[in-house]
Amino acid sequence: MLRKELLLLRRNPALFRMALFLPLFQTLILSYAANMDVINVPVVVWDADRSQLSDGLVDRIRANPTFHLVGLRRSQRAMDDDLDGGRASLAVSIPPHFGRDMERHQATLQVLADGTESTITTVAMAYLAQLASQYGARTQRDFLDRRGQSVNLGQLDSEPRVFYNPDLCTLWYMAPAIMALVLTILMQNLTALSIARERELGTLEQLVMTPIRPFELLLGKLLPFAVLGCLDATLVATIVVFGLKVPFRGSALLLAGATGLFLFGVLGLGLLVSTVSANQQQAQLTNFLLSYPSTLLSGFIFPTWNLPPLLARVSQFVPMTHYLEITRGVFLRGSSVATLWPHLAWLAGLAVLFFGLGVMGFHKRLE
Repeated sequence: MLRKELLLLRRNPALFRMALFLPLFQTLILSYAANMDVINVPVVVWDADRSQLSDGLVDRIRANPTFHLVGLRRSQRAMDDDLDGGRASLAVSIPPHFGRDMERHQATLQVLADGTESTITTVAMAYLAQLASQYGARTQRDFLDRRGQSVNLGQLDSEPRVFYNPDLCTLWYMAPAIMALVLTILMQNLTALSIARERELGTLEQLVMTPIRPFELLLGKLLPFAVLGCLDATLVATIVVFGLKVPFRGSALLLAGATGLFLFGVLGLGLLVSTVSANQQQAQLTNFLLSYPSTLLSGFIFPTWNLPPLLARVSQFVPMTHYLEITRGVFLRGSSVATLWPHLAWLAGLAVLFFGLGVMGFHKRLE
């Protein structure tokens, strides 16, 4: 059975190339496309004051890499049109007499935001508020220095230090997670489609009539995909470390063991999908219905602690949830088994559960 599957892979070079090289392209594209760094946020400004101080604020916005100054507008209406047309995410209105109000320590700014991009807009507004606050504090100190006065403004400064990813680079955070996503979609899909194709063509019943036992049949069907998944994981990890320059601070042996457990669970899910699918089209649709919620619940995009309590509990039964913690921990934090053992235990338990259910469902379907 194993030899038969290897011959099928050799006689279908398009499938082999897709299974081998598609994860590499997906890793490169998704790692750079899934960028949550807030940079080049389009901003428009209406400066109704036209003073030296308002020009200084505009220059600060223009020089900050977080913002991209689309242009200066001459009216509130023109600024609102930019927001309505999607040409700007933030609009800053500098009121008349802004410079005079700055000298009196009572200046205000109006900031309008496009709420359709809530996450990016919220972060960008916080950056803009910080920029305006720093500009106001520096301007007040300049006023006091020119008057020969010295006043303690009573500010409390903090010194943040970021561990493991000091530049808060999204690529470092996302690239290890891409490996989990690619393996989930590809391996689960290949397993379900392979068995569904046998059933659709009528060859599965012919295999069952041979002296081969059902367990041997499954083993012969799944082992090539398991080996292919290990090869894909190795290639993707190599691209992440040497191509994308993401640091690898942990144990390669720990990552390999966790990947094996993860693949065991993913192949079991593919087997489960095959038991409820009469043909390849049904298998593809079922895989989509499983993969999309799993991605949302796993912490790939949103942290699991931000989920509602019920969904947070459901996320514990998603293999990708625990594999993401392991990959990010091994790559960035250099975590050991002593730290990651709860996730390894969950991954092992889910692998046995899903694979066992898949085998039982397959036996029942054959009967």
